[in-house]
Amino acid sequence: MVEKMQILYVGSDFCSIKSLASVLPKSLLDADVKVDIVVPRYAGIDEGESPLALRLIDANVNVDNRDEKIRVYEGRRDVHIRAFYLDSERLHVRPGHTTDAEIIAAAVFAHAVSQLVSKIATRYDIVYCDGLDTALVPVIMRTGYNNVGRIAQAKIVQFLPGIADKASINMSYINRLGISHALASAEQMEFYGKLSILKGAYIYADKLIFPNDDVETLISNNRGKDIGMEGVLFAHADKLAHVQIGVPREHFSSSVSADNLAPKTELKIAYAKKNHLNPDAKRALVAFIGRLDDHSGIDLVNDILDDLMDRKINLVIIGEGNKQYMDAVSSWTDEFRGNVAYISKRPDCKDVNDLLSAADVLLVPSQNESIDSIAIKAQFLGCIPVARAIGVSAASINPVKNIKKIAPDNNGFTFKNYDSDEFFDAAMDALDVYAQKDDFKQLQAQAIASAPCLCHTAVQLKSIFSDLLA
Repeated sequence: MVEKMQILYVGSDFCSIKSLASVLPKSLLDADVKVDIVVPRYAGIDEGESPLALRLIDANVNVDNRDEKIRVYEGRRDVHIRAFYLDSERLHVRPGHTTDAEIIAAAVFAHAVSQLVSKIATRYDIVYCDGLDTALVPVIMRTGYNNVGRIAQAKIVQFLPGIADKASINMSYINRLGISHALASAEQMEFYGKLSILKGAYIYADKLIFPNDDVETLISNNRGKDIGMEGVLFAHADKLAHVQIGVPREHFSSSVSADNLAPKTELKIAYAKKNHLNPDAKRALVAFIGRLDDHSGIDLVNDILDDLMDRKINLVIIGEGNKQYMDAVSSWTDEFRGNVAYISKRPDCKDVNDLLSAADVLLVPSQNESIDSIAIKAQFLGCIPVARAIGVSAASINPVKNIKKIAPDNNGFTFKNYDSDEFFDAAMDALDVYAQKDDFKQLQAQAIASAPCLCHTAVQLKSIFSDLLA
């Protein structure tokens, strides 16, 4: 009997609707691999339905010149999926690369994951690191713990949303992250005078997976040319792979289908009435779902807000974030009463399902690449995305190029640069096609049919893992 491969899924988040860690492990399990998950136990994290048990194993890390004991708790995300929660004072914020607390938390988490792998009875074939917030894990595992047999034998796979965000931090962090000073050299993690976490992942992961083939195309078109950090990718081109991110269909349901779009109108009218919007079925219902901050693109929505309102649409925003953005969006509801609704909360699956099932158009003007699959969820629910062509959106959207003739593979609208004028053009094109009812229905049907399932993502990942272990 052939043993199933054992995966440790390293995630930074269970709570967000954008988090693949909340859904992808189940799909990997269905693809016939064994999966454990490890996440930091920060404030507010979703700990699943089962109670947590304190494990006897623990970790002791030294980061920022301070010793810290990490407690290991175990729970269940699924009857067959074991989840470890790493708990300490400095893990009470989510790891990241923006604030000092996030950067230190990322280092503490990476050291603790390394020690967990070295101490636990389970031997992992693959350590799968999900997203840029976990990209210190391959660096620290390979430079600080590679003398441990079970770490040296495991393959480290890093999933990254793209290459634009270098996760560059001040070089002084070399003294605080519990890593070797040798990593501060140009041959290692130094990038334009800063320490790049992304560059570290390029060097130390065994496989680099992206949500589209843009990086592989870049390598192919510029082979032999060192145009910045891409030179590091040229040297590690054999590590590159990409997968198509899908939607966890079991989490989203609708009476709308590619063959039956009629319920969409009823859902839209009901949603408009519930949120005190104009219930005219002829009005387009436009949605924005996400965190209100510098990266979400909500400022681009603000730039074209008057133009959107001139098109006599209803606009619904769901999300929370920075106070200045939340206050601004709240003011829209006063200025455009009856045409703008703001739901100030972190959206859950039901919020997303209800709005996208009713909405005609979803705005996704993200500043940074991400693993956010919200555009695919919109497609699956018959809502047409207008998105910046980066990250997952670049792979999932075949954009309309001629609004007078919808091609058979069109399923949304995109724009290239983080620019108000480009966003305006894409959004207005979407509303122009909305006015062409038959063309818009064709586009909706094609979007629904094109939305990939997350199960296909899991199968692609399993194939990459198998090749890596061969």
